[in-house]
Amino acid sequence: METLSQISKKYPTDKDFEHKYYENVYEPAFSPIRENVKKLCEVGVGLTYDWGELKIRPGNSLKVWRDYFTNAEILGLDIVKFENIDDLNRITIDWLDQSKKDLVEEYSKKLVDYDVIIDDGSHNVYDQTITFSSFFKSLKSGGIYVLEDLHSSIEVNIPEKTKIWGWGEPGYITPLEMLEHFQKNGKIINDYLDEEEMNYLEQNIKSVEIFKLKNTSITSIIIKK
Repeated sequence: METLSQISKKYPTDKDFEHKYYENVYEPAFSPIRENVKKLCEVGVGLTYDWGELKIRPGNSLKVWRDYFTNAEILGLDIVKFENIDDLNRITIDWLDQSKKDLVEEYSKKLVDYDVIIDDGSHNVYDQTITFSSFFKSLKSGGIYVLEDLHSSIEVNIPEKTKIWGWGEPGYITPLEMLEHFQKNGKIINDYLDEEEMNYLEQNIKSVEIFKLKNTSITSIIIKK
């Protein structure tokens, strides 16, 4: 069976050639459950750009997951309404603005017992936080949440970086800091979440692994109890 990295040669994505997430993080995490995954959601459908000879196109990451998890239905969510992506067998694409907490909370109620949820959306630290808080509830027991591209947690406090990319308001507890604190203390701290939301995460997170492959390639694997 082809690996994630091998499949991505057909559907190029920066998860492979730039960040090396597939080879170093996701393949080891997902290969043991590959046949058992039935429902996967990814926030962030992708962009159109060329990286040398590689043609990056919206939906490529969803197609990689689709071909890897052969028994799964794949849901992609994005603030852009994509209507011209071909080859969507077992893939559904829907609209979501993950910067709006009420919309995120309402959409999370549609997602029941998901095996895997991946946030590769806006990378804005507020968006990442509220999406994690709501969508983590949509995982089944033992499900995996991937909070990806956590370099924004570092760059939000670098004025020139957050000005360019819009990572959020500097000075708040970032998703990366929140996860690192949980690793050390078993407690969730966050400026964007209320006590009930933080308590839910504390009580339902089984484990957190953070992978710092380089300064702009940081991802995580969070498993639900």
